[in-house]
Amino acid sequence: MAHGDTGRLEVRETTPIDNDSWIYVVRLTYANDGDPIDDATITVTVEDLPDRTMTPEGDGIYTVTIDFPRRGTHDVVFRVTEPEAELTVAQEVDAPAETTTTTTTPTTTPGVEETTTTVGVAPSLPEVDDDPNGTWLLLLMGVIVVLMVVLAVAFFRGRRRPPAPPSPPAPPAR
Repeated sequence: MAHGDTGRLEVRETTPIDNDSWIYVVRLTYANDGDPIDDATITVTVEDLPDRTMTPEGDGIYTVTIDFPRRGTHDVVFRVTEPEAELTVAQEVDAPAETTTTTTTPTTTPGVEETTTTVGVAPSLPEVDDDPNGTWLLLLMGVIVVLMVVLAVAFFRGRRRPPAPPSPPAPPAR
């Protein structure tokens, strides 16, 4: 049975080594029958980095480690020329990853199956506000509340009436 000219790439695992370095595990199979391909050359392209070749591990599994040049979203493109296949992964480089979500989209190139995988990351720390006016506004509101409490206490203390003087003693009975 002929395998055909079209392959299928699938991300099996993405593992962060640290915030900037990730290990990718990809599986390459023939698109028509799912048989693994062990003798292909898979080239990995990431902007601002030289192309890399993945290492075959057997059973259609290939691995590569990528050290990203900066934080942000990076398109990682896996390409095979024989059989023809391409896979694009949008990698968010910010904090260590906790989850991986895979979404498959149809390709527009005849004969090439393309899959886009988005790898989610743990939420990053909140952005630091470079405008300290929000802090000052919060501090001012706190001072106003404290002043209102002090004035309310002083007002109610001033309204207290002194106790009535004791009544004179009753005259002695005769």
